[in-house]
Amino acid sequence: MTTRGLIIGTSHTAALRQGWRAAPLPGLELTFAALQGEMADFQVIGTTLTATDPAKLARFSGQPGFDLTPYDVIALCGGTPSTFHAARLYGQTRWPALPSARAAPLSAPNLISAQCFERALSGLIGTAPGFALMSLIRAASPARLFAIPHPALSAQVLTQTRQHQIFAQIHRNGDAPALARMMDRAAHRACGDLAHYVPPPPQVRQDGFFTHPAFRRGATRLGTDDSLPQPPEDHLHGNAAYGHHVLSGLHACL
Repeated sequence: MTTRGLIIGTSHTAALRQGWRAAPLPGLELTFAALQGEMADFQVIGTTLTATDPAKLARFSGQPGFDLTPYDVIALCGGTPSTFHAARLYGQTRWPALPSARAAPLSAPNLISAQCFERALSGLIGTAPGFALMSLIRAASPARLFAIPHPALSAQVLTQTRQHQIFAQIHRNGDAPALARMMDRAAHRACGDLAHYVPPPPQVRQDGFFTHPAFRRGATRLGTDDSLPQPPEDHLHGNAAYGHHVLSGLHACL
């Protein structure tokens, strides 16, 4: 029996589409609805997924709208849980069991319990625009919904850029693995009964909280054929191998 799936997303869809083209998964038939922009650019009218600018959706996906009713599975890969949510909260508060808090409890900022941190992070994740779109899709389709998180930053940012200093601090403090586990728990909580959270596969992770550089090299931009390379300074988009592992993780959830 073949499961029909629809992948909805923005620029990160390129990696998944490239991974699918390279190595389709058995028993799964995938369609990709992608556009260059924001998840807020998508809209649902009746049982049709379209966009505020249907021509933009048609440019990157081949058609201006998608009937949601034929699909068994619908997954979002944009406007979903992101390590940026966790890093933002980490910059404001932490919990006592973190290595950095145990090592220097007096200098740790605004300590709260792990349970409070998880609830706060879950609430922050829930503000991502993909959740509003998933609610609209839920009302229009009985398909099972899945939330694929944004790719984590490549571990290259730890040595090659002065940007994203909070991520370097997380790594330097030894808090990355614990924060990654917290991120996954909070994302599951945020998705609740609305969608199933698909955590990043262990193969693509480095130190839990980052993407291994091997899964960034050769990443391409979203396009009509997804062939143009991402610029060297891009540390966020995954490549085809990353996309294959993510889709394999989705496939395992079915």
